[in-house]
Amino acid sequence: MDDKKLYTFYTDSIIEYPFFEKVKAKYSASKYKYKVFNQVADKGICPRCNKKSAFYMSTRDGDSYRVVCANDECSFPNGKSGMLLHEIIMEYMDDDTIKEWRDARYTKRSFYGWYGIKPENRGKNKT
Repeated sequence: MDDKKLYTFYTDSIIEYPFFEKVKAKYSASKYKYKVFNQVADKGICPRCNKKSAFYMSTRDGDSYRVVCANDECSFPNGKSGMLLHEIIMEYMDDDTIKEWRDARYTKRSFYGWYGIKPENRGKNKT
């Protein structure tokens, strides 16, 4: 049986926020006094070029988080100047964090959408 069918994917910014804080702590991000892309951002070390030129902020929709590097020479593995939180965790974080990330976003389903067997609540036998 395929294990992927047993898990349902679900994520939102509330689930992702503790991981975003962990990434910011790892790369020494602190509050930036100006807005970046009209959003409040934190400035810290870039995971790729190791210079203090990365901005940690939420996405335009507000449903996830991203890291954007202001260094022109920096290019993330996806070929862009920024990465989403999921990509940062998968590329630059340790195995324990990756496992926590997966566990937080996937929930186990019952086989074929069934519920577990519940105990029967029968009345006492009158005989």
